Amino acid sequence: MSRDKLKLVTSPNDRFEQIKNEKNYVGQPAYDLIGATVEQLQIKPDESMRPAAFRADPSNPMHFWAHPLTIEAMKKDIFLLGENPENHAQNYECVQCHEQLDRQFWVKCPYCGTRFKL
Repeated sequence: MSRDKLKLVTSPNDRFEQIKNEKNYVGQPAYDLIGATVEQLQIKPDESMRPAAFRADPSNPMHFWAHPLTIEAMKKDIFLLGENPENHAQNYECVQCHEQLDRQFWVKCPYCGTRFKL
């Protein structure tokens, strides 16, 4: 399935099914999921952070700090395929604050908290 034909999905399981079935230009699987790894990050709330920003915890490389609104707005399951998440960008402009976002990472606007329109 080409990137142009990807429909917008909100379920991580539905998106994973799309990814498994996606083919490259010669009809082969687009992604090698055999060597896939699962990384778990811990995001801790910090009211002093600005929305939509993250700060690494220097004592643990898998821990980050973020504003509570940012944590609430984040998708809890994110697929990163390779080193270029831009390949699957779902660009969106928030209808309230007009910030430019990539919907593949958010369930609502991390700047103002507005739910996305479909």
